[in-house]
Amino acid sequence: MANLSNLAYAIQGDRELSPFVLSFGTSAAVRTLTDQLFLHESGRIFTYIADDQPHYIVGGPVNNAGNALDWCYQHLGFMAKGQSFSDMLATLLAHDFSASGPYFLPFLNGERAPYWNAYLQAEFKGIQGHTSQLDMAKAVFEGVFFEIRQVVDMVFETVDLEQKMIQVNGKIFTDPKIGQWIANIMGITLQYVSGDDASLVGAGVLVEGPSLRQDFSFSTIAPEGKMADKYKEKFLMYQKFADSADQESKAILY
Repeated sequence: MANLSNLAYAIQGDRELSPFVLSFGTSAAVRTLTDQLFLHESGRIFTYIADDQPHYIVGGPVNNAGNALDWCYQHLGFMAKGQSFSDMLATLLAHDFSASGPYFLPFLNGERAPYWNAYLQAEFKGIQGHTSQLDMAKAVFEGVFFEIRQVVDMVFETVDLEQKMIQVNGKIFTDPKIGQWIANIMGITLQYVSGDDASLVGAGVLVEGPSLRQDFSFSTIAPEGKMADKYKEKFLMYQKFADSADQESKAILY
């Protein structure tokens, strides 16, 4: 049923709903629906047939999303202090940005896209003498969305999408301040859609076709220029650390 959320864009009518969806829960998934066959040259994201039209779904699943944030909440002092999960997010958002690290590779459960390596392990990079527990906790949040950004970027490399905007669903996106932070980390405009469950809407489209209409309200959050630029530089370094960890892991195995 989750894959059907990607069909929700078909009912947009005159509205500008993105056909590109990020579902965020314990794990995460990035998907888009297209009527053309697109394959990523490396095979690091999937393409499969969605129906007999044919439509194709292009994207990738990410093992570590909300589970990594929950790990951060339980083990980096927030739960012990009696803070709520929302309190933790507010604290991390207010904590100063650091361009020099640390970095967190959020591979608590190995990783599917883009590495497809069950043996990857979570680790911090760039720990220094002045690194604080809050620095490390903020790096966990950043690392989760850096990892998702890798898959998002691969989908855009693969599929001919005109607008760099992504529908998002998940409770974490309901706070506009946290949504802005995520948009900056990922370097992409987020479109939070309020309405019926996206999966059920997708199912309706399959049955009724594109003529189906549904009331939606949606808001968009665009990346902020300076912070998005800073996070782009930090993301590129994260990517180097993650690629290196993947290569080292596979070298040991093979």
